[in-house]
Amino acid sequence: MTHPGHPPSGHPDSWYLATATQFSEQPALREPVRAQVVIVGGGYTGLSAALHLAERGVDVVVLEGGRVGCGASGRNGGQIHSGQRRDQEYLETAVGRDDARTLWGLAEEAKAPARRHVGEPVDCQGQRRHGGVHLPGA
Repeated sequence: MTHPGHPPSGHPDSWYLATATQFSEQPALREPVRAQVVIVGGGYTGLSAALHLAERGVDVVVLEGGRVGCGASGRNGGQIHSGQRRDQEYLETAVGRDDARTLWGLAEEAKAPARRHVGEPVDCQGQRRHGGVHLPGA
């Protein structure tokens, strides 16, 4: 599978690829596969959905056209932040104080699954830190 943003090898340079456990390449599917659920895409969303379904006994197959975690999931800073993309003041002006607070609460609740997985046998260095700095772009 090729993508205009990927170098000819199909695997963009990233910290993830440089440090991830190297698994053997798997052959392309050549025969039909049956499952209760088929998930297309081996990034965070696809793998998380597959994990949660499998934990509940669902027969799941993940199809990935390239390399698992090779897209945006493998090229991020790994932070989990509070709030939304826009600041709280902007949201309160845009949708009202009550709805902005509801959005804040939803964002806080969304952190819980990641915290639970950090407590499982997952190779990561999950640390809770408070605060942050946003610097102007160059």
